[in-house]
Amino acid sequence: MLEDPEADSHRLEYADLIEPSDPDHATYIRLEVQDAVRRRNGEELKFQYFEDAVTVLIRQHGQRWAHNLIRFLPRMEGDGGSVRARGMYFDRGFPTEIEI
Repeated sequence: MLEDPEADSHRLEYADLIEPSDPDHATYIRLEVQDAVRRRNGEELKFQYFEDAVTVLIRQHGQRWAHNLIRFLPRMEGDGGSVRARGMYFDRGFPTEIEI
């Protein structure tokens, strides 16, 4: 993925590898790749449940999937030392940006 980050095939291979240990993340990657292909082809979203499924997966698992990034953020004083990430942005299954 590092050599060719725009290639969807690498992301789909990764989804296959993690399927046994994290099926939700594998599903999320596949849905995001499908969405990226659709958008590149200029197609419109046809099914609302597709977008709803992606949103639910991110809400349930996004913090966990981005844990390697979150651990480097400064701890907030007066909040029990917890991290507050206002927005996490993913691209085809992987975190790309965190807004704090």
